Amino acid sequence: MITREALNVLYEDDKLVFGEADGRFWLLSGDISYRLTDYPEKRCLYLKGSDRSMTTIRHCFTLTELCWLIRTGETLTMVSGSVRDVRGIFKLIHKAVELSMPSVDTGFLEVHCYIDYMREHGAVSAQTAVDRRDGGIEDPALLTPFIDARIIGNTLKGRYYLRNPGEEETARTQDQDFYNRVLSNQVRFGAGYRRVRDELQYFAWHGYPNRNDDFITYAQISEEEYEQINREYPQKIDADRDTAERSGRNM
Repeated sequence: MITREALNVLYEDDKLVFGEADGRFWLLSGDISYRLTDYPEKRCLYLKGSDRSMTTIRHCFTLTELCWLIRTGETLTMVSGSVRDVRGIFKLIHKAVELSMPSVDTGFLEVHCYIDYMREHGAVSAQTAVDRRDGGIEDPALLTPFIDARIIGNTLKGRYYLRNPGEEETARTQDQDFYNRVLSNQVRFGAGYRRVRDELQYFAWHGYPNRNDDFITYAQISEEEYEQINREYPQKIDADRDTAERSGRNM
């Protein structure tokens, strides 16, 4: 646990404090402090919390880039194509902290920030729908699984709105409401479920165009297919790509 007084504060807003102490980077959110490390080659950022939580943000930005953004005030183009300034980047980081999922893609965080944007602007019907670019979404494919789940609605003019304004649209969920199982970080595929109006909806995801490429695509699957995946992959594959694919074929 580290305190604000011990930090050389580099960035601060009404929700987060980011700074450096003894050559290490820290994030403060409420009563929890997070040690930040990165893996530049895989474009991953790791947040290890004082509450023993651990979150990996995939396809994001390095700590060097984050410090550069703070110092210069420039913007950074994300894998999804969206362009974000320092405040926009820290919105994604805060959303990762808020969701507290073990592993999450930046595209998933962008959609949840867009859900917050729609909620703040009262986009609860086709008549009050808002443009995705105004909410920071450049790639409309990011919204597809949320549209399929009927969390987000869209209009013929390419504007979007929340279908269930009175519910928690998975912006902050519990384990029984949302579960995402990473079967392999190396081959990059997984499966899970979400609760939609008291019914479970199952999905699988993988990288595209190939499993090791930069984007994630989702597909809705049946409960039987979901159970089959859990039977065939009883544990997380943790190996290089060739070993992971070979293990998957043998399960």
